[in-house]
Amino acid sequence: SLMNAELGKADQAINVKSDELKKMESLASNLQKQLEKATVEREQLAKEKSSLEQGMGAQMEKMKNDVVATRQGADSVVTMKDNELKKMDELASKLRAELKHQTEKVSQMEAKQAA
Repeated sequence: SLMNAELGKADQAINVKSDELKKMESLASNLQKQLEKATVEREQLAKEKSSLEQGMGAQMEKMKNDVVATRQGADSVVTMKDNELKKMDELASKLRAELKHQTEKVSQMEAKQAA
């Protein structure tokens, strides 16, 4: 009966570890999705910036009298998009680091379970 109690405790410990592992895997999976979303958003921003720059090039041809004002507007929008891109890069870096950290934790837990 003492043996059964010990086995029960061992099963419980395994279940707890298994649940922790599932939570870690779910977290890692969510982080992966966030990272993919951030990457897609970043690509979208890069496209927007590029098309803005092209559009502004054409505008400037048409508005030679108004070059100074148009340029200032264009530069501020492009600068704004650049800042957004930088923020997306920072977010992606943070997510990558967190994902790596969680993946390592999962690997360590799996190694402990295997041992």
